[in-house]
Amino acid sequence: MPRRLEGLERLAVLILRLFLGFAFTMHGSQKLLGAFGGGGVSGVAGMMGKLGIEPSLLWAWVVSITEFVGGVCLFFGFLTRFWAAGLVIDMAVGVIVGGAFGTIVKSLVDDMIMPPIGLVIGGLDFSNMFATLKPGN
Repeated sequence: MPRRLEGLERLAVLILRLFLGFAFTMHGSQKLLGAFGGGGVSGVAGMMGKLGIEPSLLWAWVVSITEFVGGVCLFFGFLTRFWAAGLVIDMAVGVIVGGAFGTIVKSLVDDMIMPPIGLVIGGLDFSNMFATLKPGN
């Protein structure tokens, strides 16, 4: 039997729910409504089409509605578990798709951005320079 949250636990859940609800609502409004400089559903569909996610228009609507309506419902505490599950799936797919571009970003930084910076600040070659943050075992 689940126990009820009390005291500061309830406050912590409320703060988390309000923060995440606001963040998802704002992000979803960019996708669904084109607010705050967002591309709207057509922009999301175009991006998904470039990534090879088909049918891109259908998934753009699903993601946009999930983020916007899910964020509003999460903020107000309405159907919280249902919408939270959808938002978790939405973010999991985003992390997987975003992770696939890690090697592209690394290549861009190492091969295109750092060499000109090295030339500007005195011909330094950054390819063999590194800093150990934590020694390995």
